[in-house]
Amino acid sequence: MLVIVEPGTPAGWRRVLDARARLIGIGAHVAAPCPHQVPCPLAAPDWCHFARRVARSRIHRVAKGADVPWEDEKFIYLAASRNAPADREARVLAPPRHGSGKVQLKICQPDGNAVERLLTKRDGASFKEARRADWGDTFAG
Repeated sequence: MLVIVEPGTPAGWRRVLDARARLIGIGAHVAAPCPHQVPCPLAAPDWCHFARRVARSRIHRVAKGADVPWEDEKFIYLAASRNAPADREARVLAPPRHGSGKVQLKICQPDGNAVERLLTKRDGASFKEARRADWGDTFAG
């Protein structure tokens, strides 16, 4: 498995897209985050990236003049393998938007399309999965 990680910026995303195209061209299989092998469905100014909360040390807080003991780091990554992945589930591309009895998800689907999906309580198990989904998670619903 080859994993490439870049900053979660438009420039980082373009570098990952270039690496992705080259790897697919030589026979690699994309394992994550993309659930497909076709070209990325997102178009500028939108770009694919994720975020994780990282703890800051005391020295890091002082150096940045920060008040909070954490920072949300944005990144983009690509995992590629010689072997095709067994499962292909959609990926949540943005922070879910929650409302009263509804959740709106932006997802990248295994067929290569990026869509906004609104799930309500009427959607049962899919709605329950969407309530627990986070940015970057897979989504089977």
